[in-house]
Amino acid sequence: MKQSFAVINITRLKFDELHKQPPLKLDSNYLKYLIHYILTKQAFFVERETFLELPIDDISDQYISIGEKAKLARHDKHKKHIDYLFNNNFTVRRSRTTTIQVSVLFRDEYISGKKSFGYRISDRLKGKPILIDFIDDNRLITKIKDSTSIIDPVINSGKYKFLKKYFVFEPRQPNLLKIDLAKAFQLCKNRYETHRSYTKYLNEASQIVEMHNGVFRIYYNKETDGRIHSNITRLPKVYRKFLNYNNKALVEVDLSASILFFISVILSKSIPIDIVKKYSILLMIYKSLETVDNKEIQEFENITLSGSIYNYFIPLFIQKYDIEQLTQLYKRIDDEPYNGEAHQQRKLVKKRLLGMFFAQADNYPVEQSIFGSKFPTLLKGINDFKNENGYKMFSHALFQLEAYLMIDLSALEFKKAFSKKAPIFTLHDCLITTVGHEKELALIMRTVFNQSLGVAPDMTIKVWN
Repeated sequence: MKQSFAVINITRLKFDELHKQPPLKLDSNYLKYLIHYILTKQAFFVERETFLELPIDDISDQYISIGEKAKLARHDKHKKHIDYLFNNNFTVRRSRTTTIQVSVLFRDEYISGKKSFGYRISDRLKGKPILIDFIDDNRLITKIKDSTSIIDPVINSGKYKFLKKYFVFEPRQPNLLKIDLAKAFQLCKNRYETHRSYTKYLNEASQIVEMHNGVFRIYYNKETDGRIHSNITRLPKVYRKFLNYNNKALVEVDLSASILFFISVILSKSIPIDIVKKYSILLMIYKSLETVDNKEIQEFENITLSGSIYNYFIPLFIQKYDIEQLTQLYKRIDDEPYNGEAHQQRKLVKKRLLGMFFAQADNYPVEQSIFGSKFPTLLKGINDFKNENGYKMFSHALFQLEAYLMIDLSALEFKKAFSKKAPIFTLHDCLITTVGHEKELALIMRTVFNQSLGVAPDMTIKVWN
C-alpha cells in the first residue's frame, strides 16, 4: 500500500519535475526530505531551548548538521542532492523584469575534528511561508520513521509499555491516533498571521506533521518530573480539537489545581508511608513544612479541595497589577487580547502562581507578596526547602507524586478495565480517552486518589472539539 508522508517545505520549492531532467537524475522525495529534516531540527531546537528556559534567537539562523544516521541514502547520492540544494540552481524573481539564480541552502563550513557541515535555509528564502508537501516513497518513509521515532525503554518494553500500543499500531497499518492535517495546518497559518513569530510557526507546523506521520517521540525521566512527554504533551492546546482515535473524539479528565492539591496533601501528611518511601524527597519537604501554622494548613486545604484557589487570589492580583501590566503578562501566555474576563484572570493567576512555586525562592516578588499575605508560614517553609535543596527539587517531588497516582495507578487501572474498548493517554495532570468512557475514567481516578490519599481533588471533564 502506497503511503503518504507529510513534510514541511518552503513555498515555491517544487521538486517533482526534477526526475525528468536526465543529466541530474535527482530524487524529488529525497530533496523534500532534506529540507524537511533541516526545518524540523530547527523546530526541535526551539523545543529544547524552551524546555531549558534558554533565550531563543532567530531560529532560522541556526545551522543544522546532518549526521550519518540522518543520511538516508548512499553517500554519493546524499552528496549530489545536498550539493544541488546548496548551489545556485533555483530561479527567483528579483523584479518584474529580472530573475536571479539562488541556492536553497546556506552551508556552515566543515572544520576537521571540530565541526561538521551545517545547513540552513538561504537568506533569499528564509522566512518564506511554510507549506505541506508529501513523500510517496515507501522505503524512504520507513527509513525516516525508523530514524526519527524515539520511544523511551520504559515505554517501549518496560513498566509503561501498556501506553505504547495507543501510539504505535501494527506495522504497515495506519495509526489509530490521527490529526486532521488540513484543518490543523490552516489554523497554524492563521495563527502566524496574528502572532508573526516564525519560530512559533515553524515549531507548531513541525508538531502537526509529526503527529500526522505517526513519528512519535516519547520520553520519560524518573529522576526529574517522572512524567511522560509525548507528541500529545508537546502539541499546543489549540490543536487538540483536531485529534481523534479510531475516528472518535478525545476527552480529558483533568485534576483541578493539581500542584496545589499535592501541596495540600503533603501539608496534611495524608500520604501513606509506602508512597513516601518511594519518594524520599517527600520526607525532606515534610521537615521544611513542619512549622506551618495549622490555621494556614486548614485554609489552604479548604480552598484547594473546593477548586477555587486561583479565584481566591484574583482580587489580590488586580490590586497589585494595573491593567497595562496585566495585559503585558497575559500577552506572554496567550495570543488573544486581554480584556479582563474571568477566565483570563484565572488563567493568568494560575500561570503566575505556578511560576512562583517552580522558580527560585527570590523570583516572582509580587506573587511572593500576594501569596505570603495569606499564607506566610507556608511560603517560608517552601522557600526554606528551595534554598536548602534547590528549587527544582520542589517541583520534581510534586510531579513525581502526581505521575505515580496518575500513570502507575489510575492509567494502568483504566487500561486493565477498558483495554479493548478505549485508549488511555497521559497529559501531565490529565488522563485522556475517547468520548463515551470519560465517566468510567473519572471514577477510576477518584477511587485511586481516595484509596491512596483519603481525598480526591476536584476534576473536570473536557471534550476535545
